[in-house]
Amino acid sequence: MGWMPGYEKKLAEKKYASDFVEFLIGMGPKRIHKIPHWYMKLLLPLIMSSHERKQMLGLLPENLREHQEVTRLDSSYENYREITADVLLMYGGKSNTTWVNMAMERLATVLLRSETKEFPKLDHFGIDKKAPREVAKAVSAYFLKD
Repeated sequence: MGWMPGYEKKLAEKKYASDFVEFLIGMGPKRIHKIPHWYMKLLLPLIMSSHERKQMLGLLPENLREHQEVTRLDSSYENYREITADVLLMYGGKSNTTWVNMAMERLATVLLRSETKEFPKLDHFGIDKKAPREVAKAVSAYFLKD
C-alpha cells in the first residue's frame, strides 16, 4: 500500500488523473509498476473511454476509503474462520497480481465451507466487462447444487 500517501496527496489537490495513475501503477500488475507516471497519464485516453475515465475518477475518494479498510484489515483473514456459511470465492485467472492468488489461497484455507472458482480467461473486470453471463452461470450452478 505504498502508493497510498501519494494518492491521498493528489486527491486532496484534486489532481484526479494523476491520482488515478498513482493507483493504477501501485495496485496494477507488476508489468506496469515501472511505467513512468507521465507516460501512464498519456496512455489513459487510449486504454479507457472518456466515459470510463469520468466514472473511475468520480470513484477515487471511495477507492481510497476502500483501500484504507483493506490496509486496516490486512492479515486478519484468520478471523474469517468463524464463517460457517457456504462461500463461493471467484477470481479472474488473468488478474496478473500476486495478491489476488494469495488472497484466494488464504481464504480457501480458513473458509472451511468454501469453493473456489477461477475464470482463467478473465481479469479483474471480467465479471461485468467481458463475461457476465459466464460468471452468472457459475453463481447459478453454485446455488442450485445439491
